[in-house]
Parts: sequence; structure tokens; C-alpha cells
Amino acid sequence: MLMAQVHSCIDSFKNCPMLDFLSSHSSAMDSLQRRRFNAHVRHILCAVCSALTLFAVCQSIAEGSRNRIQIVVASREIARGQQLSSEDLSLISIPESSVTRHFVHTIEAADGKQSQTTLSAGQPLPSNAISEGLSIAAGHTSIQIQLASVPSQLSIGDTVRLVSSASCSKAGSDIVTEDGSATQPTEDPDLHSANAESDLVLTSVCTLARQAQVLSIAEPSDDSLLNSITANSEDQSLVTFCVSPEEAVAILSQQQQGPILAVSG
Repeated sequence: MLMAQVHSCIDSFKNCPMLDFLSSHSSAMDSLQRRRFNAHVRHILCAVCSALTLFAVCQSIAEGSRNRIQIVVASREIARGQQLSSEDLSLISIPESSVTRHFVHTIEAADGKQSQTTLSAGQPLPSNAISEGLSIAAGHTSIQIQLASVPSQLSIGDTVRLVSSASCSKAGSDIVTEDGSATQPTEDPDLHSANAESDLVLTSVCTLARQAQVLSIAEPSDDSLLNSITANSEDQSLVTFCVSPEEAVAILSQQQQGPILAVSG
């Protein structure tokens, strides 16, 4: 854009009637006078073009400074499910565009919220990547589970069903339903392997909780006690759920018998 303005300036000088007059005037001079006159004209043109170029640069800088906007970025690596604080965030100034409206613009808007995704240092914070921290419902408790499988795009606030392939008889606890009656964790025979050619068919699963709400999602830590339960813990996800006390007892007992999965729907 800047070079286009300079070329436009030069073209306008080429078509200037004054240059035609000066050219016809210089033809009447001798060769020495003509060379001096042409050099003087060139110096004037160069000075004018330089001034216009400097003006265009200053105008471009001023326009860019007027159209900049502040957005929030991660000042250090942020894990999924982590509660954000002002120390985790910082502000940078970038040129305003159609995508900047999708980012968080003040640290206060993100302080105390939970991150829905993992962010690296310097990465902008999208507006849909933060959420309010959920509270535990009355008569319920929270439990952190290392899941062997989770639904894709699992988010804080989602409700899922927690199941295990181990027999429900190993859960060792009754679950109190909403109507107050006690029941054992239930076997669900309707779930089976999606691969029809597989020799291994899952004929039933043990449902430990039917309405487990996701409170937070975190990456597995090396010093977590749950990491010792399975040998392949680095591939699993640590998720905190809101469940009833009876469901929590059944889950604690069942997770020592085999992997626990979260099923949506």
C-alpha cells in the first residue's frame, strides 16, 4: 500500500503540465544549462517524493496504533481444568481484526474461572475456553477418577455415565436412588463391542453412576496416588465428578478391580 502511494505520486508528477513547460523551456537552453536545469528539477522531485513517503509511513503507523486492542494470553503453561489466577495471565496488544472478538480482553474476566483446555505460555485465551467453577450439590460429594476412556470434547459441567467392565458384585456397596431405595450397581447387557469382527465381545458392564457431573478435568500427575492403579496411567485422564456418597464408595471399590469409563448419553 505504501509503495502504491509513492508510485502514484511519481505518476502524478509525470503528467503534471508544469513539467511540460519546464521541458520545453529547457530545450531552448544550451547543453550545460540544460544539464544543470534537469539536475535541479530531479533534486526537487526527489525531495518531494521523500517527503510524501515519510508522510505515508507516519500515517500508516498512526493508523496501526489506533486499531490495536489488548487480549489476554497465558503467562505460563495452563492445564485443562485449572483454576485461573491473575499470575497465570498477562495482556498483550495486537492489531484489531475479526478474530480478536473471540478472545478474553481483561484479566478480571478470567480470574477465578476454570480453563476448559490446555494452554501454552503466550497462547491467547479464547472466550469459550473458560467457565465458572461448579459447586457440589447438596447431599453429594466429589471424587477424582482416573478414566481409561472419556467421550470426545468432554467439558466441565457435562453429565456422563460411569461404567466398569468388572462385575458389579465386586463393587461392594449399595447405591441409593433418587426415590430413597437402595440398589446395587447395575449390569447393562446392551453395551457391546462396536467391532463385529472382534473375537472379544463385551456382553455387559457395571454402571456405577448414571448422572455424574464433571467438576474439573486435569492432566495426570506423576505423584498422583491413582497413577499406581494401572500400568498405562499416562494415557488416562484425571476427572473430578460430583456423585452421591454411595456412588463414590462403589467407584472407589470398583476402580481397584479394573478400568472405569465415562459414557455420554
